[in-house]
Amino acid sequence: MGRRPPARKPSFMKILVGDFSDKLMIPPKFVRLHRGTLPRKCRLRPSHTQDSWRVRTKQIDNFLYFSKGWRKFARYQSLESGDLLVFRYAQDSEFCVDMFDKSCCSKEPVTSQNVNSGRATSPAVVSCKEKAVNPKTPAPNTAEELMASSEFPTFHMIMRPIYVKSGGYLHMPLDFTTMHLEDSTREVKIEVPDKTWTIGIARDGCSRRLTRGWGQIVREKALKVDDVCVFQLTNAKDYTLKLTIFSSTS
Repeated sequence: MGRRPPARKPSFMKILVGDFSDKLMIPPKFVRLHRGTLPRKCRLRPSHTQDSWRVRTKQIDNFLYFSKGWRKFARYQSLESGDLLVFRYAQDSEFCVDMFDKSCCSKEPVTSQNVNSGRATSPAVVSCKEKAVNPKTPAPNTAEELMASSEFPTFHMIMRPIYVKSGGYLHMPLDFTTMHLEDSTREVKIEVPDKTWTIGIARDGCSRRLTRGWGQIVREKALKVDDVCVFQLTNAKDYTLKLTIFSSTS
């Protein structure tokens, strides 16, 4: 007699559209099929990692959402509009999450550098300390404070291995490039108080990447995995982005 194939884990798919930054709705059909088994407290774990994020579910207008904790997960994984996520429910209060970008290629998950086996980790992005690019200039305590107080259009990126390795690149958020860069834009200027670089831009499907010259910034500023880079568009005419770096280690 043949062996019975293992039971498939309940799953659902979400394409990120609209305002998904604060909460994410769980498909109503999935909720109906698994009514009574979905916990108020659960964990989201990117597939093939040991990291997980504590997230609460909340009923809003007869729909169930990932609410408290979802914002931190979305920001840490640099989720963007158009990304596709597949959630597989292990029925032990944990969802494994596969993430894909707009090109339908898998996104490399961001993981903490200090993973404690068997315990959910919740990396605090905004607790990073700013790297000293100009000691004479007072700096906000966190990336979140800088973005909230900036008078310019901003975006932030958390450094992944592909972003800091030799020959790497840096994705730019689609919402930002659509609003603030023209289709013909091929270069941007990136400045810190003591230097300005001219960096090439390449298309990647609908999104844009910083390519030529990005590796020089990585080397000179000693960027590493989990550092947070905040970019402020200080000059929209020549596409000048002010770079502020928040280190992942205090």
